[in-house]
Amino acid sequence: MGGVGIRRALSLKKYLPQNRINTYVLTVSKVKGYYATEENYDRNIVRFLAFDPLLFLRHKKYKPSGTKKRFIRHLFWPDFQAGIILPGIKKGFELIKKKDISLIISTAPPWSSHILAYYLSRKTNVPLVLDFRDPWVGCPIHDTDIKKPLNRYWERKLINHAKIVFTATATHRTTLVQRHKKTHIFTVRNGFDSLPEYNPEEKGFTIAYSGILGVKNTGLNLYKAIRNLSNKFNIKLKIFGDITEKELKLIKDTGIINLCEIIPFLPHKQFLNHLAKANIAWFSYNFSYSKDIIPAKLYEYIGMKIPILATIDKQHESAKIIEKAGTGIVVEPNNHKAIEDALLRLIKKEFLFKPNIPFISTLTRKNEAKKMASIIFASLKKV
Repeated sequence: MGGVGIRRALSLKKYLPQNRINTYVLTVSKVKGYYATEENYDRNIVRFLAFDPLLFLRHKKYKPSGTKKRFIRHLFWPDFQAGIILPGIKKGFELIKKKDISLIISTAPPWSSHILAYYLSRKTNVPLVLDFRDPWVGCPIHDTDIKKPLNRYWERKLINHAKIVFTATATHRTTLVQRHKKTHIFTVRNGFDSLPEYNPEEKGFTIAYSGILGVKNTGLNLYKAIRNLSNKFNIKLKIFGDITEKELKLIKDTGIINLCEIIPFLPHKQFLNHLAKANIAWFSYNFSYSKDIIPAKLYEYIGMKIPILATIDKQHESAKIIEKAGTGIVVEPNNHKAIEDALLRLIKKEFLFKPNIPFISTLTRKNEAKKMASIIFASLKKV
């Protein structure tokens, strides 16, 4: 467990036992700064030592350039975490035997988790449930040219073997159903858990963004809109996370650097407290392979009921969720005028903000875990 995906894994560990599925978590040993979490979930966690080249590559002394990192990535299949597979199989056998485990649930990425879980399931005849938080095949980060044949072979092999397959979005489910012609694939969304109350500061107008900005998500048209409206309104853009040098140059060239504050990644709860004080959340997600992905942060924006300015393709699944939730404005990322008009409406509170409470209440992580559990029990009854 580590990174953003840990929130989904931890929510399943928290809520599945409330739905008659007791859990043990098989994962790697704690490493400072990488597998840390703010909450105490140490109960029923079984850890093992494994080699993780990411820890080596993150060291300032050895950190490679982007080109070298891409080359090194080719050396590990299915991903950098391949070192968990062999020691994980050994520890997993012990856990299954000792605790009489009757179901294996694997969540990925890292895709090494699915490979590990597959071997445990094959050797023990324990049913396997796969949770695809993101696409594997088609994602350029993992699905490089040299790995494509293996990735496609193993995705098919895993899905054919699994009793149940879950995806985090409906579009990804459709992609997998069309590719593999299987019916045991279901959608369980990400969601939100307990959140601070939305309570924006009265002074000025703050736009909050979280994540990595500038890899593919660029805000050039929003920056222009901020510049054009800043003569009339006290606007501030707070970026929580990281930003590329190229994107930072765009901000400087647009002339709004003095209106921006860049805050490095914060502990999750701390970030949410900052978000609750902003006036709006800016949501941008325009990767070429993003049609099957909805960043988990969107559900927290909706759950908090903070107004959202979404600069995304209007046909994207996330756009439809925002519109159904009634908590934001969706505009095409390349339409500068529409973005400026939308921002002005949000500043002047002319946007018809009407949260769809019944729909939003279905988007909790607790509710999604309950849905997962009900699908699991229904499927196991058919055995």
